[in-house]
Amino acid sequence: MPDTFPNPRTAAHFFGMVRSFLIARLCSAGAAWIHPLPAQSPPVRSATLLWQVDGSETGEPFGDLRDFVLLKDGAVWALDFKDQVIRRYDSGGKALPVIGRKGSGPGEMRNANGRAVAPDGSVWVNDPSNGRFTAFAASGAYQRAITLPIGGFGYRWGAWFEPSGELVDLEYGQTSRYRRVSRDGSVLGTVASAHCASSAVGPLSFRAETKGVRGTTSSYPFTSGGGVVADRRGHFWCAAPQGSRVVPLPYGKTDTVARTAIDIPQIAVSREERDEAIRAIETRIATYATNNFDRAKIPATKSEMAALWVDDDGRLWVVHAAAWKGTSTTYSVFDGTGKPLFRVSIPARASTYLPVLARGNEFVVATKDADDVVSLARYRLR
Repeated sequence: MPDTFPNPRTAAHFFGMVRSFLIARLCSAGAAWIHPLPAQSPPVRSATLLWQVDGSETGEPFGDLRDFVLLKDGAVWALDFKDQVIRRYDSGGKALPVIGRKGSGPGEMRNANGRAVAPDGSVWVNDPSNGRFTAFAASGAYQRAITLPIGGFGYRWGAWFEPSGELVDLEYGQTSRYRRVSRDGSVLGTVASAHCASSAVGPLSFRAETKGVRGTTSSYPFTSGGGVVADRRGHFWCAAPQGSRVVPLPYGKTDTVARTAIDIPQIAVSREERDEAIRAIETRIATYATNNFDRAKIPATKSEMAALWVDDDGRLWVVHAAAWKGTSTTYSVFDGTGKPLFRVSIPARASTYLPVLARGNEFVVATKDADDVVSLARYRLR
């Protein structure tokens, strides 16, 4: 695995391929007789922007915002992968001193790609190139390094802490299970992934190459979406990339049938949207000698679900697919049993690769402007 991705497109594509593979494994056929919840119209709530930052408050704008976390006091810590620093903001959006830097010394990072907040409020940073997790106190002070073999890593570290204090993260190379790690860095065992019912076909890909020189593999447009996210209470919420159903299944088990599900219908791909995607692909692959791109394999519909996230209150946030050339993002929010709570929209495009962090009536998301410049935005529900 290279220490850096050559460009954001490659990084996003790599992450998309990893995420799609994991989702396909987790959401393969296996569970049946799932009873969807009856269709309901959740109340619509509005959101007020409290503050927005793009990293320049603490230096240069975000070079590569790879992850961010919400601390107990409402502070937000943002990991800038390019500079290997953590840019911090208090609950009101005021910039706090930056911590971390490139290196292998105490508190330094080489390829940090994500973080998780422990029950005691400390922040653990995944640092695969240094073969360790680095823990910082909520104050920003360096605490300690937890040495642990890290066999591989993706675009963003997918890990969480259980209420017991155990850290759970994906074992790369063993994509059907997660590793359980104690506070002292001991591996306690593994958590088997679950399987959710889905009739969706896995994501398709095509390849373009100039043999012996260079090549690229990309997913067909409109074959992404869905997601797999732990609720940190014993279950995964799972939806296939081209599926229309979100299913809760216990992790650690593979033969338990879920008895509730959330149905969110597919949406049609417009002719204009499809034509624009084809033009973009054909322009990109024209620089290669050969390719196996087939227009006929582009689906006529796409998932309404762009991503799934679970917040600190155990609520499931379904990020709806953006309308073609749209400039807003809509979220449907459900409680831990799948009951609809509300729907809310913001007047900004949100990144589907970065999380929705929410607690109570406030939430933080990463947004992109017309030039794809990324910012962090905090909203309050009304």
